[in-house]
Amino acid sequence: MPVTSSRTRVFPVLIGLFLSMTALAPLAALADDAKAARLQQLGDMVSNDRQPAARTWLLEVGSDPALTVNAREHLLYEGLLALGSLATPDDQTTQAVKELLGYQSESTTILTEGNHRLTVALHDVASAARLTLGNWRIQAARGEILGKIARGQAPLPAWSADQDENRHIAAGLEQALAGLSPAELRAWRMQISSAFDDEPRLARGVLLIARRLGDGYLYRQLAVRAPAAVVIDMLRDLEQSLDSAQSLVVLDLVRQREKLASAAILSIGRLQAGYPVARERLFALLADPQQGASAAGALARYGGLSDIQRLGGVILDEGAGTQRRRAVLALRLHASPAARAELGRLAADPRLSAKLRQEIAQWLAR
Repeated sequence: MPVTSSRTRVFPVLIGLFLSMTALAPLAALADDAKAARLQQLGDMVSNDRQPAARTWLLEVGSDPALTVNAREHLLYEGLLALGSLATPDDQTTQAVKELLGYQSESTTILTEGNHRLTVALHDVASAARLTLGNWRIQAARGEILGKIARGQAPLPAWSADQDENRHIAAGLEQALAGLSPAELRAWRMQISSAFDDEPRLARGVLLIARRLGDGYLYRQLAVRAPAAVVIDMLRDLEQSLDSAQSLVVLDLVRQREKLASAAILSIGRLQAGYPVARERLFALLADPQQGASAAGALARYGGLSDIQRLGGVILDEGAGTQRRRAVLALRLHASPAARAELGRLAADPRLSAKLRQEIAQWLAR
């Protein structure tokens, strides 16, 4: 009896699978074309503000028996996002979207992160409904603010008892302010600044004005009063709006806030490359019990060759006190060849205590 190789047996099976997939490909393309056509239809309705037709579209997609679960949820997801561009949704359209907040998506996929496997919705219809409702709230808040400006009223929003809704109101305020000219921003600057003293939710709007106008006063106000997340955002590009001297004043204010001190000191490190006063601030901070380690980290990240040599001098200065240990830490963290060479020189310098020289030698051996 002749022996048939496994390759010979498998080959016809592969051919059959290939032919089956080839036959299904046009059907898949047809399904995609049909979904694209339906989404285009909804897009036309939204563009022409035909909200009753758009609501009918949602109802038909949600109940069409010809659609697979995946196709239905894909259409609902994309359709809800498209509805988010409606300028002024009416009550019936808003309610139609709210009714989908409780939708339980059946089409799922598995995300793998290390040893963890997480099942998530492939098309999260409920999330799309939340995004659309949120976008409408942002647009409504923006319209309210612009309406107040048109009437000569201060652009201050009416806040809600719902904290989640207030996020959207704050975003609407930002969008309204972003569309104003510098002259218009200056006209309302003081009213918004005064209101911010008692209303931290205005922080991102104040930051937008500060950036647009390069306003040192507003930056100082934010440094003292703004929520931590807004301050961190502010620190990312502070020196692009203010000169070095003004930036350092703001950073010193942020440095007084315990939970933000390290971030402020790191920003001083970024500033010190072109501003000697900032460099002196970092070297002075090496002696600070709370902030000395952060200053060492900033010098390690941004310090150049002259800073490495100066750190070596601090380590050799018997009168430097706690600064010496922080200077050693800065050189260790620097991790550059020049820093390692400086540590190697110090490890052999008899002016240092035997204990410190031994510690440095052990660090270099790692």
